Amino acid sequence: MYQLTPQERRAVLFLICLILIGLAVNYAAKLNSPIATFLDPESGFNKININRAGYQELLDLKGLTPSLAGKIIEYRQENGPFEDLRQLKKVKGIGERRLERIKDCLTLD
Repeated sequence: MYQLTPQERRAVLFLICLILIGLAVNYAAKLNSPIATFLDPESGFNKININRAGYQELLDLKGLTPSLAGKIIEYRQENGPFEDLRQLKKVKGIGERRLERIKDCLTLD
């Protein structure tokens, strides 16, 4: 069909192998990634209760810095438990975009 030189055949074979290895590594990373399971709302993980979460639990949320985790706890101590997740925007450093990223991982229950 195609008349390829031996060197061209090796190059094509090399590229095909590289693509297959890349796909396999990507699949394995997604399959075994604990963060992928944590961030996928459909995976059945337990959401973090924003009113009871400790410092370390808050740090586990993607998008929260150590400073913000401390500010959430401080806000909770000064103002009582959160009644609505939108109330998190009152914490300095948490805006609409950050709240949108983390709200699916949080609960008030």
